[in-house]
Amino acid sequence: MLKQSRMFVGVVCAMALCSLSSGMTIKEYLHSKYAKPISVNQLDSSYTPVKVSTGGGGGLGDLMGGMMPFIGMFAGAMAGDNAMDAMGAIMISWTKGETVSVEGGKYVVVYKLDFMSMPKTGQAARLTPTLVSTTGISELSVQAGVTPSSYRKSLIKAQSTGKAKPTPEK
Repeated sequence: MLKQSRMFVGVVCAMALCSLSSGMTIKEYLHSKYAKPISVNQLDSSYTPVKVSTGGGGGLGDLMGGMMPFIGMFAGAMAGDNAMDAMGAIMISWTKGETVSVEGGKYVVVYKLDFMSMPKTGQAARLTPTLVSTTGISELSVQAGVTPSSYRKSLIKAQSTGKAKPTPEK
């Protein structure tokens, strides 16, 4: 009887460890703090500006690769002759470096400009959360000199003049 009880406890502990290692379910993630958009005004020094590149193998990397011509056209329409300036603001993500486990995968939480719903002049832009697989990151580069303040200023400039490029602060 004691041996069976120990075996039962061992199985229960093993099941508990398995469920902990798989992290959240998708439903749990969707209702977590990590799935909530933030205002660009919520950016502070705890967020780091980064550019993230993902390798092939499907997923976000392939999706973004396929969208780049459309992003370029949008940026060109938004910025006229300064399409690359506008793309600078669009391509920057913000992260606290937090990782989450969802359905057994490990992801870095980054926030990206929701350029499809850019607000009117005077309203704060929204950053939407994106999960980037830690195994799919091919490059992660910190955008030195870009601060929350300079990013906000460039978005205000984009809203009012159609030109945006995060200007490093000195």
